[in-house]
Amino acid sequence: MTSNFRKAYYGSLGVQVVEIKPSVESALSDDELDLEKLSKLCLWVRIPHSYRSTVWKILLGVLPTYKFTWEFAEKQRKEQYEDLKKTIAYIFPDKYNQEIKDEEVTPEILIQMMIIYYLSKSPTKIIKISDYHVNKAYLSMAKAFLEICDNNAIDAFWNITFFFRLLAIAQDDMSWIFEEETVQQPTLISDVIVLDKLIHTREPSLWRHFQKLNVQLDNIYAKWSQSCYADILPNHCLERIWDIMIGGSQTILIYIALGIITSCKNELKNITSANEVESALNKQMNYLDFDVVTTKSIFLWERSHPGFVSNQTIE
Repeated sequence: MTSNFRKAYYGSLGVQVVEIKPSVESALSDDELDLEKLSKLCLWVRIPHSYRSTVWKILLGVLPTYKFTWEFAEKQRKEQYEDLKKTIAYIFPDKYNQEIKDEEVTPEILIQMMIIYYLSKSPTKIIKISDYHVNKAYLSMAKAFLEICDNNAIDAFWNITFFFRLLAIAQDDMSWIFEEETVQQPTLISDVIVLDKLIHTREPSLWRHFQKLNVQLDNIYAKWSQSCYADILPNHCLERIWDIMIGGSQTILIYIALGIITSCKNELKNITSANEVESALNKQMNYLDFDVVTTKSIFLWERSHPGFVSNQTIE
């Protein structure tokens, strides 16, 4: 969606339009930061890359809202991070150096550290970490977080760790974080019901074809949503989606699924069995312009919240 189109569209809703970068700089300039203001910026304008890691850390709770405490908080986080690195080196002496340098931190190490961090918060959960196989979906997410945080391993670790906490709060369940395979998260059924209704509304002929073949989207959506699309979309698309999630709305995941499925509608209408859905999607996704799919999905998500949007200040 171009800037002029966004301005015209939001102007029709009576929304005040402002510049993104000055708005973010203004929101970060106060001694005590306004979480609601930062959340709105994440939801409705997205955050410039240079500010994204800091804004995420604030909204996720890695950093406090009082800026004068940041130096102390960052010091404490660094000490925790270093302790977790040492723990990983101790558990896997044949795999990692005794002292793991930041530039040596891999997606696998990040997830192993995160699992240990959450195990310390869940004393009733027992896992033999040396035998733990890192979930592939989580590896994709960790890789994306490292790259989005410009390979700052400390920022990447705390952002992904608290991002998982955000997901766990939404799911009202932490146990799925420790699973090594694709799991059905608690909100999966309700999310798929919403997705089905959206397909019915947006593409009724495709929906009827799915009904005829008894197509079930549960497993496909579970795979996509477990990685929050990190194993599908490029980072610049993930940034926009994760901004919205960190801003407070995880329903964007449903709309991304809608965008992908409807963008593959012609291929999907040609299938003759429910078993062909996943292969048809995987084949067609090789040809998709994910910038267009992401923009379209976000636009549909925004249109589904007109009452909320009309009260916001956005770019």
